[in-house]
Amino acid sequence: MKPYIAAFLSSCLFGLSFTFSRSALQHVDAMQMLAFRFVIAAALMHILRAMGVIKVELRLKQMGPLLVMGVIQPVLYFIFETVGIALTSASEASIVVALIPVFTVFFAIFFLKERPTALRLTFAAVSVSGVILIALVEALGKTSGNLLGLLILLGAPICAACFTVLSRYFSVRYRPAEITFVMMNLSAVVFTTLAIAEQAYKGQLSTFFAPLTLPPVWMAILYLGVGSSVGAFFLTNYTLSKIEASQMSVFNNLTTLIAVVAAVVILREPLHWYHVVGGALIITGVWGTTTAAAKQKGR
Repeated sequence: MKPYIAAFLSSCLFGLSFTFSRSALQHVDAMQMLAFRFVIAAALMHILRAMGVIKVELRLKQMGPLLVMGVIQPVLYFIFETVGIALTSASEASIVVALIPVFTVFFAIFFLKERPTALRLTFAAVSVSGVILIALVEALGKTSGNLLGLLILLGAPICAACFTVLSRYFSVRYRPAEITFVMMNLSAVVFTTLAIAEQAYKGQLSTFFAPLTLPPVWMAILYLGVGSSVGAFFLTNYTLSKIEASQMSVFNNLTTLIAVVAAVVILREPLHWYHVVGGALIITGVWGTTTAAAKQKGR
């Protein structure tokens, strides 16, 4: 039961991250927020390593695959997600990110040579139709949403699906703590560099740390750095070392549900009819895709 408990907890941590991110982005630039988040996460990983809580034994020549994974997620994933959230809403972002299991199926076909049934592909199409519905309504100007933001958000589930397949594949070579350690440190370096360059370009480098004086920002940074980065990713990597990627992807349904409810209840974001219908299509497709996969493997 331990991997499933870990998957449940990581989904809860990821689900609330959309709300914290959206709240912080009202007061801080996206790259700044990511820099603060992963510097805290990397610092925590070093503290845990120094205390002997985690064991990291990596040589430079062993880090190639981990660096590739780290570029895909968190680096590219969070660029797509954070910029997308800034242009749309936390609830819309969580719905689009629910496509992770669907993309995982397609990447499993390409990388792992799996052969999904027609039923799985049908359910995958149902999920995609949900995103198309939301995007079409946004494009027709029915709401203040942003079509470009939705398109950018699509990069997040694509990166997450790539990472899920790679993490599962390399789990036999690396410990969950080692994967998480490299991810956090690489992200800290990349996002801090990008944030400094961005603020220098704007002529605001002298006020780089000013947003940290605002409660919504530092509260969000602490949660995102400790809970949703170190905690959630460690639990995810641990789970993927114990169970198959398709089984892990089922828990994205819970992530989406928590994220949408939190956005509506905490941030008071509006929930339109097309969010409900599109979200239902996405979740139905995700559930059907993963359930059909489980039945296929059980034959």
